[in-house]
Formats: sequence, structure tokens, C-alpha cells
Amino acid sequence: MYRILNNVFYLLLLLLLPGHLLACIKTDSLPEFQKKNKGDSIAGEFSLNQCIRFALQNEPILRQAFIDQEIAEKDIQIRLADWFPQLNIGNTLEHFLKKPVSAFPNIANPAAGVSYISTGRYYNNSLGLSATQNIFSNSLRFASITARYYRQQANQNTELVKIKLVANVSKAFYDLLLSRQQLLVLDEDILRLKGSTKIAQSLYQLGTNDPIDYDQSLIALNNSISQRFTTSESINYKFSFLRQLMGYPVAKPLELKFDSLLLTKETTIDTFLTLESGRRIEYSQLQTTIALLRENYSFYKYNFLPTVSAFGNFNLVNQNDHFNELFNRNFPNSVIGLTLSLPIFQGNKRIYNMRRAALTIKRSTQDEIQLNNIIQTEYVQALGTYKSYLNQYQLNTKNVSIALHVYKVVLLQYQQGIKPYLNLIQAETDLRTSQLNLLNSLFELLSSKLDVQVASGTLETKI
Repeated sequence: MYRILNNVFYLLLLLLLPGHLLACIKTDSLPEFQKKNKGDSIAGEFSLNQCIRFALQNEPILRQAFIDQEIAEKDIQIRLADWFPQLNIGNTLEHFLKKPVSAFPNIANPAAGVSYISTGRYYNNSLGLSATQNIFSNSLRFASITARYYRQQANQNTELVKIKLVANVSKAFYDLLLSRQQLLVLDEDILRLKGSTKIAQSLYQLGTNDPIDYDQSLIALNNSISQRFTTSESINYKFSFLRQLMGYPVAKPLELKFDSLLLTKETTIDTFLTLESGRRIEYSQLQTTIALLRENYSFYKYNFLPTVSAFGNFNLVNQNDHFNELFNRNFPNSVIGLTLSLPIFQGNKRIYNMRRAALTIKRSTQDEIQLNNIIQTEYVQALGTYKSYLNQYQLNTKNVSIALHVYKVVLLQYQQGIKPYLNLIQAETDLRTSQLNLLNSLFELLSSKLDVQVASGTLETKI
């Protein structure tokens, strides 16, 4: 009687477990899968949006992109600095070991020839202040026009890093959560197998079954335990990978939270969205590059224009034959003026540069055509993959219900001696496989949705 009651107890336990499993999948889950009150505040507990926000603030590669923006801004300021006045001060101290000699004609008697006379002083000091102001320069014109394009280029590079980061963090987050859900499935599977193993052992002890059923149940149990261990170990790596993507400190605890029902709703996407290449950041980057190439052509086109600048010099000169009296008297002089430089002939260099710049623009139009084709292909591929995984997810959802029903029926039939234990093992395997396939297809569906958003240029980076 005791064994019969024991068998009935395990039978009821096994029938209740699948419902418990589905309840677990549909409830909110935390990394440690412990339910907490809504008002609880846990240090290091992150939702997906919080993970993305943290990554956007702390991920090293994105930080480098922001620094690159600052470097680009400084480069622009360096190029534009030549529009401002350039001031220089210099001092020259000279000591002639032998004075220079100059030739002077004999004005009174030209026929006598020239006279050679030592000129200057042994000691000379000249303090000079010079100022220049660029009025027009083709190089400065080019720097002023292209400044906004270089800023735009740096911003677009940062945005591209953000898009990749948001997509990768989201995929890592989904992968980690679904791996933990897989762990729950395997835990429930192990519990069912332990129950069925106990039943097989009891039936063998009652003499209704041979020991093969018990041995087969042990094999199935050990396989499930092994699979659980592998999954558990992979979670450690996935946590580490998510930390890396977020730039999260290794020493600080990291826990995740999510709403399973909301997660399922997030699988939907508008499959009738009209693709616009202009939404893609890569397309914007190419347009910026083409704009710079056109300005480069313009630079060579107008490189015949003169360079005009104003200058002013002030010099304070001290001269004396004795060093200790050098600064007793000074002779100041000053001058202001304009400088104009106009290229006349440079071996047709300007013409050749213009032709080369025109060819780079022509080449970039082919880049634009190629990029449009690539964007179209990526979108069609991503959308097709998404639809495929959506179909798999829907079928796997049905398969879980069917496998659960089959398992319950086979378990009852096995208890009644209608079905052999091999059918029970197969039903259990089918149930576990369908549940794991459902989780895998959910992850693939969520990941493919991100790929569609990236391909269509609709992935939001402002969380």
C-alpha cells in the first residue's frame, strides 16, 4: 500500500510540474530568479534600458568615440586659428669681431674711385615685434567651409558606435535572460526525471517492470544534469560578456530584471515599413564624405586666387662699440603693409588636382549606388530572417502545448502499463526539446528584430 501511495504521489507531482514551469516562464524574472516587492531597490539591478544607458555612459570604445569628437573639434580650431592675428616677438644680440666694410663713392672726386669704410658698431641688439593678419586665403576659406562637415563626420562616427553598442548590449541581455530561462526548464526537467526514476524504481520493486526502465531513467537524468551544468557554466561567460559591453566594473554585482510578458510583446515589428536608405547612418556618413570631396574640388578650382595678408613690424635697435653702453641709446623703426601672393604658373598642378578631385567625386557616386544596394540586401535579408524566426516561434509555442499534452497522456498510460517506459522517455525528451526550442527561437526572434531595426536605420540610441 505504501508503494502504491508513493507512486500516486510522484504521479501527481509530475502532472503538476509542467504547469509550474509555464508559470515560471510567464512571470517577471530576476537574475537570481527571486521575486521581490515592487518597491524594493536593489544595488546593481538593471533592466535592458538601464543596461543600455549604463553602456552609453561607460563603454570604453564609445568613450573613445567621444574623445575622437573632441580631437576633431580641436583640429578644426587649429585650422581656423590662422584667421586670428599672429603676433611674434624676437630679439637678436650681435657682436662683430670685425666690422663689416662698405664701399662708398668719392662724391667730390668720382675719378678717385670708391672708398672702403668700416660701418656699424661692434655691438648690436635688435628687439622686434611683428604682427600679421590674414585677409584672404584659399586654404582658410576651405577650412571655414569644411569645419561643419568634419564636426558632422565625427558625430556620425560616434552615432555608428552607439548603434552597434545598443544592438550588441540588447542581444547579450536577451541571450543571458533566455539562458537563465533554459536553466529553469532543465531544473524542471531534472525534477520530472527524478520523479519518473523514483516511479520506475518503485514499479521494479513491485515486480511490474524490469530493471531496464530504471536504468534508462538514470541515463536520461544524467544527460539532463550534464546539459544543465553546461548551460550554467555558459551563463558565467555571458555575464562577463555583458559586463564587457556595458563597461561595468568586474567587482560590482550585476543583476538583471525584466518583464517576460513585455519581452514577448517586444518581438513584433512593422514588416511593411518602407525602406529609406537615408535613415542609415552609413548613408549619412557617405553623404558627408561626398560633400567634403566636392569642397576639395572647389579648393583646387579657386586655388588661383591670391593670398592677402596685412603685416606690421616694430623694431627697437641698440648699437654701440662698447657692450656696457649698448643700451644707452636706441633707434626705433616701424613699418606696416600688405602682402599679396598670386600663383602664376605651377606646372598645371592646379588643373591636375582639379581633375583628380573630380574623379574622386565620380567614384563616390558609385559608392553611393553600391551602398544603396547593400542596404537593400541587408534589409531584405534581415526581414526574411525575422519572418522565419517568427514562424518558428509561433510553431514552437504550439509544440510546447502539444508536447505537454502528450507527456501527460503517456505518463498516465505508462502508469497503467499501456505504454513502455521508452515512450515516456521520448515524451519527456520531446517536451524538454520543445521548451528549449521555444526559448531559442524567442532569442533568435528578438535578435533578428534588432537586425531589422539596424538594417532599416530605425534602432533608437536615445534611451
